[in-house]
Amino acid sequence: MKKQAILLALWMGITCIAFSGCGQGEPEIVVSVHDSSVSSQSQVFTCAGTWEITGAKRNGIAVDVEPVLEEIGGNIILTLRSDGSAYGQINNASMDGTWAQLENQITLYLSNSETITLEVEEESLLLQQEEDLTLIFEKTE
Repeated sequence: MKKQAILLALWMGITCIAFSGCGQGEPEIVVSVHDSSVSSQSQVFTCAGTWEITGAKRNGIAVDVEPVLEEIGGNIILTLRSDGSAYGQINNASMDGTWAQLENQITLYLSNSETITLEVEEESLLLQQEEDLTLIFEKTE
């Protein structure tokens, strides 16, 4: 009788542990990060959320973001929703679309048939705006 009680308690414990990992939360996206000093590593990164330009680089060198925002016509706010839809806004203009992620690249498919590619770097998104200008987006929400 004592053995049966122990086995029953053990079985119930294993069942609780096995089923507790099956939550219904938002799925996390695994991004592969490739670095020349490391063969490969992965980090968990959820891209869904609202993103805003917080920095810029010209020819790989950080520059003041204010003149860059004036140059491009204002700050771009980008919302990537967990259902795959996307919304972008710059000043009074806005655009809808969808997005998809493959490893460290996010592709935006805008409603005007334009396609934009962003690179995931650590917890930032990088947009190559011009040949020498890279915009850096940080998650705000």
